[in-house]
Amino acid sequence: MEIHTQTTPMQIHGGGFWRREKVIGCGSSGFVSLASTNPTQPQNSSETNLILPPLMAIKSTDISLSRSLKKEMKIISELQGCPYIIQCYGDKLTYDDCETTYNLLLEFASGGSLAQRIKSSENGVGLPIDEVRRHTESILQGLKHIHECGYVHCDIKPHNILFCENNIAKIADFGVSRKANKPKKKDATFRLRGTLLYLAPESIASNEYEQPCDVWALGCLVLEMITGKPAWDCPPNTGMYNLLRMISCGRQSPTIPRGVSKDARDFIEKCLVRDPNLRWTAEMLLTHPFIVSNNQDDQEIEGVLVADSSWGRIPQLVTDEHPDCSSPDDCAVEREAESSVCSGCEFDGKNKRKTDDVEEEEEWLSILSKQRY
Repeated sequence: MEIHTQTTPMQIHGGGFWRREKVIGCGSSGFVSLASTNPTQPQNSSETNLILPPLMAIKSTDISLSRSLKKEMKIISELQGCPYIIQCYGDKLTYDDCETTYNLLLEFASGGSLAQRIKSSENGVGLPIDEVRRHTESILQGLKHIHECGYVHCDIKPHNILFCENNIAKIADFGVSRKANKPKKKDATFRLRGTLLYLAPESIASNEYEQPCDVWALGCLVLEMITGKPAWDCPPNTGMYNLLRMISCGRQSPTIPRGVSKDARDFIEKCLVRDPNLRWTAEMLLTHPFIVSNNQDDQEIEGVLVADSSWGRIPQLVTDEHPDCSSPDDCAVEREAESSVCSGCEFDGKNKRKTDDVEEEEEWLSILSKQRY
């Protein structure tokens, strides 16, 4: 898709105006722009009855490729009203050079992502425990709302937790979300949704995507916030197929290193129960001592969270057979295959890559802000 940078105001429903300032991210079939609204015009959208802010993030794609983005619009519009979910201001078709573009108007995350904060944490050892607790509570509040509305996010990870001006963690990117308790079709093909290192065992083993999957991903995310490292302890150069087997068929859960406090450890363990029927819900976790207490002794023991240099290292998910699986985020798009697979490559029963007759959803990169505008 050819990308155009719009410099002239474009009217949206309700009489307001906005214009693209610059492209801040691209995906395989679209792009995201930073957009400003015209302060001289009444800034409200009749679709959402919301006042438009000075800056917005606009997800855009060609109208012929907009199915996934329209699905995201439908889901996120049903989730509005929660301060822990990124806000949506409606959608709009624009016309430029004989092309019709579908645009989704979203809250601009000027504070960047949780992934950026973990990466920039002091000495790479994770975030302060009070900050971890605060962000975890915000994410839980967002998940509780999502689940009460009958949805599963399916891709909880640091890149999809964004911060706006109030510095509150907000859940974003509902591109692979789905309705909860949706009956499975008898002839449904095997499909993996989300990002590999945060997938629940039942998702890989049984193609099951219900609300406990989000709680498993949260457990991986909390452990990563505390340690600054991915939750799964994988040897370098772990193959994709072996990693899938370890998550889905192994008996162990991600290792919680020494030095994690009793309350934090118990909280993570409640999230990482392999049986989804025994896993705590988001509502239950909001009552956990790790969330409701402010214990002074709830601190990591300095220097013991990472026992050796290989703990929590992201495996090099690339082999001679599967060169396209170069990073975990390559698996952040929903794909279909007929048998045992990852969401970045399709394999037949002999672990050979399949490339034919695979239907892909549009892929969207996480759109982040590294500075305030």
